[in-house]
Amino acid sequence: MSVENIILALIALVVLGIVVMLLYLLDRVDTLEKRQTPDATAELHRALLAGSFGTLSGRKLWDAACGTGTNPLPPDALTALRENLRPVWVKHVQEVFNQGAEDARNNRNQPPKPDRSIATLRAKVESHLPPPQVSALYRCGQEYAAATPDTLPRLRQSLEQIGSAIQGKTQVVLAEPFASLVLSPTELEAAPALAAPAEGVSDDATPQAQAQPSAESPIPPPAA
Repeated sequence: MSVENIILALIALVVLGIVVMLLYLLDRVDTLEKRQTPDATAELHRALLAGSFGTLSGRKLWDAACGTGTNPLPPDALTALRENLRPVWVKHVQEVFNQGAEDARNNRNQPPKPDRSIATLRAKVESHLPPPQVSALYRCGQEYAAATPDTLPRLRQSLEQIGSAIQGKTQVVLAEPFASLVLSPTELEAAPALAAPAEGVSDDATPQAQAQPSAESPIPPPAA
């Protein structure tokens, strides 16, 4: 074998060694990056168990609570999410209802959007409720502005139907009647529960036609 062939063989071996080393280094760098990059699902899981919502907000938050999100949550995280969500959508419900009553008294008709910024003790949360239920709650508020003892039972039934639709999807169940979120104990006593709404209330469930606004009935204070 000539000297030139020996030199070429050595050069080839050196080049091959360099290529192998580069491939090894690239693999090690990729492995280290994966270890250092936070797992988004694990981060969200920890946030939910800690009492917050992580990166979830708006429609994504609603879908996750309904179990229909793109990345289904494990059972313990889903349970924590629903517990965290309860005070948020309770306040969302109250604000929409009170807005309807206030607008009726001021001869306005400005139905709210399904997304609403809700202030909590930790931070503001972009809450979402389905448009049919938001519209129905708003109309209930308008009806409440002119409510009488005779119309309270119908108003309570409408509210319970809305509550059944919301709770049926999110599995966030209240210990008390849904109507108690916006009606006082006295008003609840004056509006005994009517026949229970049919199971599986659809998103299109809406209350009866709204009554004319009045300036006599006060807006109920938000529940604590």
